[in-house]
Amino acid sequence: MTSQLTPAKKILICDDEESIVEIMNIVLSEKGYQIKTLSDAQDIFKVIERWKPDLIFIDLWMPEISGDEVVRELKRNKKTAHIPVIIVTANKDSQKIANAVNANDYISKPFDIIELENMAEKYL
Repeated sequence: MTSQLTPAKKILICDDEESIVEIMNIVLSEKGYQIKTLSDAQDIFKVIERWKPDLIFIDLWMPEISGDEVVRELKRNKKTAHIPVIIVTANKDSQKIANAVNANDYISKPFDIIELENMAEKYL
């Protein structure tokens, strides 16, 4: 049994598809996680530095900065390299891309709700 004093784990969701963000937010909030969402990666590094998420879900194809660029940078930086990052994408080469940028894992769009919950649980 978890103590009421234990703060909720924080998940950052970065995706430009509003419907995907909405579904992920609802599903993960219901599991008791604290959620913050971004529709592009423009301010992601500032948000991560201030909010200190325990897990990040990020889309590959986004305006401004692509998800793979963000993941590369996060994994290069000593302050953020420890944060698990899961790529969320419809790309058929998702596993190859995730490996290439050192992402911890990937989830393919369209994803199954149970798969999403299991992925969050696995890394938190």
